[in-house]
Amino acid sequence: MLPYKIVRKETTDIMAHVLDNGDIEVHMPFEATDQDAAAIVARYLPKLEEQIKMRLKAIEVKTNVNYSFRPMLFGERYPMIKRAGDACEFNGDDKCFYVIPGLRQYQLRNFLKDVYTQIGNSFFSKQLKLWSERMGVKYKSFQISPHASPFGFCLEKGEAIALSWTLAMTDKKFVETAVIHELAHIKYDDHYSEEFIKLVKEFCPAYDEVMERKKEYEIMLRADGWIKFGGKANV
Repeated sequence: MLPYKIVRKETTDIMAHVLDNGDIEVHMPFEATDQDAAAIVARYLPKLEEQIKMRLKAIEVKTNVNYSFRPMLFGERYPMIKRAGDACEFNGDDKCFYVIPGLRQYQLRNFLKDVYTQIGNSFFSKQLKLWSERMGVKYKSFQISPHASPFGFCLEKGEAIALSWTLAMTDKKFVETAVIHELAHIKYDDHYSEEFIKLVKEFCPAYDEVMERKKEYEIMLRADGWIKFGGKANV
């Protein structure tokens, strides 16, 4: 007999459920007996075993890290190299991501997100300071957006800037253009007016050409699993 957990609740049915982690729960009315739970598990044993096998296989596929995957950083892909230790890191000198052997998929994702957040925060801050001075605008605050998409947005009439950590995967020219774009919102709270476009192109003449890469990067985020194809962030 498979192990299971009894969950008594307000219901009229007795049903066995296989959870995502492969455990079994038997949901049943408060007045039902333990023997009732055992009977339902025995009755549907082959089906439950099949579902458990499928759940465990899904966990295996989901948690196993594909070490041939090359994460993107500022428009370039770098290899992942397994190295024993207590922490993972991106090494700019060796041009690789050092990762601990035996990582689960969610651990790798958390590590990469932390790398993108830390590196992005430093680079984005410098870009904002540089271009705000050149454009003659002031912003009140800057923060790293926890969302995978969109790449950036503004609050408080453009004076509060938020840039997504995923922007650290794009090339530096694209980051520069995104920064100029968001800073331009301090003066113009729209995307299509002649004044807004003129201001952006004054500091980024190749604005249209650079922004053509936006769709490519969005596809990359979906292909690498950072955004689901339905549009929802997968973080």
